[in-house]
Amino acid sequence: MTGDGRPVEEFAAELLAREVFGPLGGVVEIGAVNATGTWRLADVSLGDFLDGRGAEVDVLLAGVRSACAFDSTTMSIAWGLGWLRPHDVTAASLLLWSGGLTGVPAELESPAVVRHMCQVGADLQLTRLLHASVTAAVTARTGAKRGARALAAVLTAACTLSGGRARRTFCVCGGSPTSCTSSAPARTHRTPAARPSGRTNTS
Repeated sequence: MTGDGRPVEEFAAELLAREVFGPLGGVVEIGAVNATGTWRLADVSLGDFLDGRGAEVDVLLAGVRSACAFDSTTMSIAWGLGWLRPHDVTAASLLLWSGGLTGVPAELESPAVVRHMCQVGADLQLTRLLHASVTAAVTARTGAKRGARALAAVLTAACTLSGGRARRTFCVCGGSPTSCTSSAPARTHRTPAARPSGRTNTS
């Protein structure tokens, strides 16, 4: 039992759920900003954004529940945190979601800075969401096939919500091109051409 009289298992499940649903706030806020196409915070309506993306939210939550084996009480934390209800999106919250990796420029609300914070924040929060979901699934001893399918659905829905597109570049440091601080240029990833099997006929 914990100090407040709750079973340890219940407390542990709550901690795991908060680790999973925390990054969801970044995903939906960043998605709402990206959906404007202007990156002006005055144009953002999180309520309208969520109204038009109920299917993606449902898929994401269903995938989390399947992979992480959260019960109804634990799943309700997603709504209790307030991310899935209409609220204002601020430059300060975008700075938080981006981990401050963009620095703190004077014109924090300028569209160019907001767009950059959204790019970095999407990478960071999607990574955190996946990591936390995998950790919760492993803790729940979810079967590999079921867990993989559910987590794939979670990540696909989250990527759609964030408004991001699959990138085909990577930094020489091995990290994301939006969050890397290296001055070296990014390189385009290309799958190496298949080598011919057997010996080449030189005759």
